[in-house]
Amino acid sequence: MVRRLAFSGALLLLAALSSCLEFDGQDVTWVFDAERDRLDVQLVDRGFYVGEESQLFGPPKPGFDSTDEMLGRLLGGERIVALLQSWPFAFPLDDITKEGLETDAEGKPKDLIAATLASHITVRRGDFFRDAKGRVCAWQHVRVKGLAECLAMGDALLRREFADEKCTADFRKWFGLEDEESLVRWQAAMKEKRRWLSHRGSALEFHVPASDEAARRFLERLEAAGRKRADDGAKPTDFEEFAEGARRVGLQVSVDAEGLLFSIGDPEKSQHELNYSPPNDEPHHDVTPLLEKRNVVIRTDVTDETLKQLFAEFRRS
Repeated sequence: MVRRLAFSGALLLLAALSSCLEFDGQDVTWVFDAERDRLDVQLVDRGFYVGEESQLFGPPKPGFDSTDEMLGRLLGGERIVALLQSWPFAFPLDDITKEGLETDAEGKPKDLIAATLASHITVRRGDFFRDAKGRVCAWQHVRVKGLAECLAMGDALLRREFADEKCTADFRKWFGLEDEESLVRWQAAMKEKRRWLSHRGSALEFHVPASDEAARRFLERLEAAGRKRADDGAKPTDFEEFAEGARRVGLQVSVDAEGLLFSIGDPEKSQHELNYSPPNDEPHHDVTPLLEKRNVVIRTDVTDETLKQLFAEFRRS
């Protein structure tokens, strides 16, 4: 499955970020600044709560301890960014930089590319506040400097992973790209070091080599998965979950000269907004006591207009 594709180096230390600090949804606003070669992002996490953690014996229990630990890291200034999902799926950028620069037995950095990529990202933590629905929320401002170089490093990381035959085989199998023509196109893309990642306007693009026939079949599967998910209440398959997630974030999938093109955002605009709020029936436990214990003031004067002004100020900085 695609979401199980993981970089072997420091880029994904997600498992180490065990925490029950969760949120219900996220508002994402991003701007590609071509003149300054950077990406500015505002993340507004909506509806913080303490989730539950599994026990070796007995039922799950509220994860107050791990949530408190994560709050300590965030309030202490660590660069931790979560995209769309809650904190167990966050990117611990300081950890990625530190571990990537650690040396191996030969005195070489373990993952210089990932460490360098993480060092291009700055994070400015905003305040906690209650929104119009009374939910505990917070915002972050994220800046990716040297965007062209970062996309090139992202390409290098993908090529490194796809150099592993099993990783490539699993990826191509999941996408249904196992025909001979797809293999030829894939090998050519690897040999010629073609781009996997790019952007146009506010659209971020991911290119996947595929034959015309395989790309067409993928689009048919995607459409069928969307219909099936809407028609029955059975437990969704991995692909059906992907289709539903793609719909929620506005992911566009099309066919181009090289194969499949995945894009999110509008290439005609410099700024894009995404409101991600999936269904969530998990038990919610109040995070407020943990914030109060750390003397965190939860503001009540933050509105949507306030957030727009804050992002505008950040972009001017």
